[in-house]
Amino acid sequence: MRSIISHLSLALKTLSRKITIPVWMVPAAIVLSAATFNEWKQPGHPFPETRIGTQTWMAANLDIATFRNGDPIPEAKSKEEWIAACKAKQPAWCYYNNDPANGKKYGRMYNWYAVNDSRGLAPAGWHIPTLQEWIQFEKSVEITGAGMLFECPDEASGFCAKGGGYRFSNGNFSGLEEFIYLSGASGEIIKDAGGTPSPVLWGRGIHVVDHTHMRCGLGKDFGLYVRAVKDSN
Repeated sequence: MRSIISHLSLALKTLSRKITIPVWMVPAAIVLSAATFNEWKQPGHPFPETRIGTQTWMAANLDIATFRNGDPIPEAKSKEEWIAACKAKQPAWCYYNNDPANGKKYGRMYNWYAVNDSRGLAPAGWHIPTLQEWIQFEKSVEITGAGMLFECPDEASGFCAKGGGYRFSNGNFSGLEEFIYLSGASGEIIKDAGGTPSPVLWGRGIHVVDHTHMRCGLGKDFGLYVRAVKDSN
């Protein structure tokens, strides 16, 4: 795998067809594949966490519908609502295929405008990981180069993620049980192959079938899952 940022077309095989989307990625080397979080959705139950190096990470995807101050995060219940929210640069969340049953297994997906909202998406005491914090995580689990695999469950880290898919900027869904994309707090302007500047956020893409993990520059209108890092690391 190449270790420089490049503009690629990633063919994603879904249940019935292949969809090609552009992503900017730097291949890394970790596999994250399973998490359970229903037990901590009960009132008063603490968020599940796992210590990795000097960091404490949530052991499950976020599944909340309010900002830290209690303001509701609007749910986009249709393709049209998702597109409208992103076009207006407004926060939104959704379930995969707009099905609450998927939320019980994978959590909720959020657009960049929810992740980056000043009211705070992460609960008090937590925050959305920056690019550097993702890199620190990789170093803690001894990722020394592309191609290294990290099977889950893994006693060394306790950090796993199910293949909950993701949402395109056009409102379509893809990748259930094959991929998951995790968001991050770091954004950047990157030029594509034609030299056109594109705003992206730095997250992590995980293919749970072939055990690959990538540092990805993803569109801010994508719907992505979120893992938080504890403030007191």
